[in-house]
Amino acid sequence: MRQGGCCISTPEGFSEAAIELQKLAGLIADPVQRKAFAADPNGTLDLSDVNPEAIPEEVLDTLKGLSQEELRLLASFNATLIDAGLSVDVGKGNRIGFCL
Repeated sequence: MRQGGCCISTPEGFSEAAIELQKLAGLIADPVQRKAFAADPNGTLDLSDVNPEAIPEEVLDTLKGLSQEELRLLASFNATLIDAGLSVDVGKGNRIGFCL
């Protein structure tokens, strides 16, 4: 699929994974939840509405390995991408930023 001059790969299951990743992005955008996730990713996910089973393991493992400050930077960058119109609609009115 081409959108805005960029090629976006949409593999099988993209929509569900993207929606769950967007939920996780929302979780780490909140300072209290971000701190909790950095300290205990699995416990924080268990208490959230995020379905970690839908997110590719390598993506989730990378996020789990980030410090609280790295997660803050990621959340800020994601918000900047969305504000700049560099995001994709993952369905149900949800958007997530993308970059190369």
